[in-house]
Amino acid sequence: MVYAPLVALIVILLFLLIVLAFRLQKLQNNAPHERGERSTEEEIFFAIALPIAFKKEQQWHYNKAFKIAFGELLKPTFETLDTLPRNGTTLLDLMYDNAIQKATLIHSSNFFNRYNTEIFICALHDVHALHTRKTLLLKQKEQCELALESCDEALWDWDTKSDTLFYSTKWKKIMGYEPHEEIDTLNAWLNLVDTKDMARVNEALRAHLDGKSTFFCIEHRVRNSEPLRWVMVRGKAIVGAHNEAIRMIGTLRDVTHQKAEELKEKKTSLRFSGFIENLPFLGFIKNSQGEYLYLNPAFQKFIGFKAWKNKTDPFLFNEATAEALEEIERLCRYEGLCSHTISLTNEHNHPTPFTLHCFMQDESEERLFCGIYIKHAS
Repeated sequence: MVYAPLVALIVILLFLLIVLAFRLQKLQNNAPHERGERSTEEEIFFAIALPIAFKKEQQWHYNKAFKIAFGELLKPTFETLDTLPRNGTTLLDLMYDNAIQKATLIHSSNFFNRYNTEIFICALHDVHALHTRKTLLLKQKEQCELALESCDEALWDWDTKSDTLFYSTKWKKIMGYEPHEEIDTLNAWLNLVDTKDMARVNEALRAHLDGKSTFFCIEHRVRNSEPLRWVMVRGKAIVGAHNEAIRMIGTLRDVTHQKAEELKEKKTSLRFSGFIENLPFLGFIKNSQGEYLYLNPAFQKFIGFKAWKNKTDPFLFNEATAEALEEIERLCRYEGLCSHTISLTNEHNHPTPFTLHCFMQDESEERLFCGIYIKHAS
C-alpha cells in the first residue's frame, strides 16, 4: 500500500500524543504552572511538525503546524474532523490556508482520561504530492495497457521479492481467466503451461533469472485450451544491488494464428520437399564456388551414394564431364542459356545421356546454380 509507511508513522505519533495528553492532564491537576508558561510536554506537542489537533470537552486544541496549515480555515476544518470515525484512517481532500485543496491522510483516535472525559485526536499528513504521483502512475499504467492492447500485447509485472504478480485484464482474457478474478501468483501462469512445454519454459525462465540470457522469450501451448491456443511470453528481469533479479516485467501475446500459419507453411514445405525428394529426375543445388549444397535421392543413387556435400564436379565426375558442366554453368549464369544435353557417368562408369534444365536462384548475398537432369528415353 502506498500510504502504509505514513500510517505507521502517524500511529506512533498518536501513541506518543496519548502519552503526552495523560502527562499534561496530570501536570494540570497536580502542579499548575503560571500563565503563559508551558511544560516540556506542551512544548513537544506544539513543536511537532505534523499538523495535530485534539478535542476535549467540545473544545479543539491544536499545535503550531496545524495553525500554519489551515490558518483562517480552522473552523471548517474542525467541522470536517468532527465527522470522522473515532478510530480509523481516512483520506480526504482538505482546503489549506493557501486556498489549495490537497489530499490529506488523517488518522483519528479517541481515549478517555481518568475523569472519563473523552479526548479525540487527529493527526494529519499532506499526501497531495504522493497522491498526485500515484494518480499519474495509474494513468500512465492505463495508457501503457491501452497501447499494448492496441498491439495485441498483454502486460504482466512480477515482484520477485514478495513473489506477487500483476496481470493486466487482457492477459487474463488471453489465458482464460475472468476479468474480475483476483490472481497474483506465478502459478496462475505456470499452471496453464502445457505439460509438453513445461520443462522448456522452466529452464528458460531459470536461465534468465540467473543472468544467462539478455531477454526472456518463449512460446508455449495453453493447457486444456480448446481449440489449442499458443502464446508468446517475453520479459526482462531487473537486477538489484546484489546482482539478483528483484523484478521482472514482460508481455504476453496470443500467437495461435501465427502458429497455425507456420504449421501450414511447414506442411506445404514438407509436401513440396517430399515431391522433389521422390522425383525420378536428378536434382541439385550448387553455390557460387561450384560446391554442391543439395542432391536429391535419385542423384545420390546415380553416383553410388558417395560423399557429395560441399564437393565439386571434378570430385564426382571425370575431367571431361566436369569441364563440360563448368561451361554449362557459365552459359546459364552469364548468358541465360538454360537447356543443355550432356552425358553423365553413373556409379558403374556407364555414360547416360541427359537433358539438363538449369536456372539461377538468388539467396542472401549469392546466386545459386540449380537444375534437373532428365534422362533421355531409351
